[in-house]
Amino acid sequence: MRKPLWKQADKPVSLKRLLGWLILALMLQSPALAGDHHEVGIVLMHGKWGSPNAHIDQLAAGLKNAGYQVTTPTMPWAGRRGYDKTFDAAMDEIGFAIDVLRVNGAKRIIVGGHSLGANAALAYGAHHPGLLGIMAIAPGHTPELADFRARMADKVADAKAKVDAGKGEDSIVFNDVNQGQARALSLSANIFLSYNNPDGLANMSENAVHQSAPVLIVVGDRDRMATLGQDYLFNRLPPNNFNRYLSVEADHLGTPSAAQDGIIAWVNEVSGTP
Repeated sequence: MRKPLWKQADKPVSLKRLLGWLILALMLQSPALAGDHHEVGIVLMHGKWGSPNAHIDQLAAGLKNAGYQVTTPTMPWAGRRGYDKTFDAAMDEIGFAIDVLRVNGAKRIIVGGHSLGANAALAYGAHHPGLLGIMAIAPGHTPELADFRARMADKVADAKAKVDAGKGEDSIVFNDVNQGQARALSLSANIFLSYNNPDGLANMSENAVHQSAPVLIVVGDRDRMATLGQDYLFNRLPPNNFNRYLSVEADHLGTPSAAQDGIIAWVNEVSGTP
């Protein structure tokens, strides 16, 4: 079976392959790239139920104004997509966004995101060496933590049983919680499990251990993540002189905008940009 794009080694881009990617980009209505074709390209992902036009838009504009190429793809957990693909398949979409940046001249890549997008950035970084950096901004979605495990235990067990029985397309009905709000959703067992399995790809504490690039972790002081401190993710990172933990005065949703100057400064630092 062909490995997904995010697990493959870098390889030359054929014209046929490139045309396929560009057609897919139009189908997904991916936002247009901006910038001055700087050699550093940045994939910046929105959070759960979000979109590229909310919460990360100001940061994306700031990074573009600083001269970096930035793409803000609409990910499977966007409000309008409703988890239409597995978390594993989202890694392919990150890989696609990176390939498009490279076609546009980017030679070094940073993958970042807000909330669930931060979780995805760490997941991608754990399995894809050779990146310039990872940005985890107000990281969220924590299936490995005790409260999440307890809340989802029955649903996870049900989903595992369905998948093991070859019934991965059967539905799981559950309450998806985001910053204290809940939405009743129905997803296939395959998709549900890919996001909520505490031993799966969305386990941030495990992914932190396997980073090969420097990591910036940004936490708002009024975000729940602040109560977990640096031991949860930052202190689990492999040593790197460019690892940074940035605390800002903000709640979960306001963290990307509040941290904009610090994030740009870190990107400048890891990229060697004056």
